[in-house]
Amino acid sequence: MATYESKGIIFRNIKYGESSIICDIYTEEKGLRSFIVSGVRNTKSKTGAGIYRPLHIVQLTAYDGPQGKLARIKEIHFDYVYHHINIHVVRSGMALFMLEIARNALRNDEADPDLFRFVRESLIKLDASEQISPLFI
Repeated sequence: MATYESKGIIFRNIKYGESSIICDIYTEEKGLRSFIVSGVRNTKSKTGAGIYRPLHIVQLTAYDGPQGKLARIKEIHFDYVYHHINIHVVRSGMALFMLEIARNALRNDEADPDLFRFVRESLIKLDASEQISPLFI
């Protein structure tokens, strides 16, 4: 089975079984994809479940499976680590709102690199800005 590398933004995750999760990740290369991650909620897991929290920007290597099926992640690590969004309630709320708007803007599972870059850069800008404005642009 072929693999691919891509940046991604975690949209949501759902607990599945005792130690697994199903995770929706918006990838730059393949668009919105769903992945099953086995054993991630286990204490002996290499990567903890914390990396799969919504809003996280990651770099992943995944197996390229058929569209509409759950794929598997081979490797994952942070591409950008937030400094303010995870601890600031207003920034976090704004970021989650942006994520919901982006999720609703996706019409299909096709890749849209421009939209991906816009969402990624907006999240990084929201995190890095000294002061936030209600008119965040």
